[in-house]
Amino acid sequence: MTGDVLVAVVDREQLGAILPAVHQHALGHVARVIDAGRGDIIGQLRRAGVPVEQAPAAIAGAPLAIMIAAAARCPAAARLLLDSGLDRLWIVRTTGAWVTADDTVLRIAPRRETGVDRQTQRPHIPVPGIHDRAVTVASPAADAGETRP
Repeated sequence: MTGDVLVAVVDREQLGAILPAVHQHALGHVARVIDAGRGDIIGQLRRAGVPVEQAPAAIAGAPLAIMIAAAARCPAAARLLLDSGLDRLWIVRTTGAWVTADDTVLRIAPRRETGVDRQTQRPHIPVPGIHDRAVTVASPAADAGETRP
């Protein structure tokens, strides 16, 4: 494992709301749903490269989990999942430590306002000389003094 990973226990009922939020926040390509129906959760995490020696007991008995390998964006991803209603989530450090993610740990990760445009407005920076070369093109009929019916 080359960076921190977020692991959260998810109920099947919550998955329909969690996955769209994960994709909307550009984390879908680094997210993985881990289903106990397809094999042991701990074993699947181990095969994904997550150190599981210190994994909490809640992970082993979970029917479903989501793993987000977002390294530097783990606090923001955890904030997203907390805001979406999940309460059992951990940031797994490269050292193997499982740190419970809660509001105290994540006070550094800003909440994303709903309905806000994802692109921040950038100030207009004029480029010298560009506006000098702009040419206004008029109709040839207008130049000749003709009027159109």
